[in-house]
Amino acid sequence: MGVFNFDTRTVMLNSGYALPLNGLGTYSLHGEECVSSVRAAIDAGVRLFDTASTYGNEEEVGQAVRAAIDEAVATPRSSSGTS
Repeated sequence: MGVFNFDTRTVMLNSGYALPLNGLGTYSLHGEECVSSVRAAIDAGVRLFDTASTYGNEEEVGQAVRAAIDEAVATPRSSSGTS
């Protein structure tokens, strides 16, 4: 069972990974609405995004994430999820 930490707003999974308690689903987001919604979420501190190639909005999600990284609002993580 996961251990919730409401101070950091995460749950520690049995795997040892900390998962944010809140996130943004991108299923229905497209175009500028997607870019601005993802960017607003990043600016608000959200770091968990539900994405899938079938949503058809990878480019828009990527634009928002890249802009946040370029502006040093967010930093990229390693593919292992450990940094």
